Amino acid sequence: MIVSHRHKFIFFKTKKAATTSIEIALSSLCGPDDIITPITEEDLRDNNAQNFRLPFRDWPMEGKLRRLIGARVTERRSGYYHHIPAALVRRYLGAALFDAYFKFTIERNPWDRQVSHYFWQTRKDATRPDFAAYIARPRKEKIIDNFDIYSIDGDIRADFVMRYENLEADFGEALARAGLTSTPPHLPRAKAGFRQDRDYRDLYDNASRETVASWYEREIRAFGYEF
Repeated sequence: MIVSHRHKFIFFKTKKAATTSIEIALSSLCGPDDIITPITEEDLRDNNAQNFRLPFRDWPMEGKLRRLIGARVTERRSGYYHHIPAALVRRYLGAALFDAYFKFTIERNPWDRQVSHYFWQTRKDATRPDFAAYIARPRKEKIIDNFDIYSIDGDIRADFVMRYENLEADFGEALARAGLTSTPPHLPRAKAGFRQDRDYRDLYDNASRETVASWYEREIRAFGYEF
């Protein structure tokens, strides 16, 4: 995720929606005081991470307790991190800055997004499980908590939600709304190549279709997504 004090915007990094590519592009616009969280070790490119660690006094209590017992303290427990939820960003920044900055993110059709997640999660398997069998696994292994990243107490707090299906145009609009009217930075394909080139709907049966619909009822209702 990115907090740009230079341009007064916050970018919430969701999952399986080209946000790594967006983050890399946005980082080229940031100033020395802006917050850029690290890309995880499984991602493919450097994004010039900076300023994401908090002073010890501002750490979440879990991080302080882990430091006390000598356990490893990660960015998640000591500052900003890549999929940090909006509620924690607001706590760290303060409500005044959080409310004043332009906040945006990106979302994707949940049925398509779940297929992308399936190919990513099973990319190292010697034999990929059938998609319907994968969906039938315990829910916690597969859930994508994007809605909780850009909402607080069930209310969407992003001022603009780009659509993956309209990425180039929506990215341009987001930059314009952030006051960045110069030539948009190039969008790299940072995590492409793990998915088969086929219609996501081909992988579903009726049961898996309804299961995914039940998991992501909030974003389907909020953005009018259809299978």
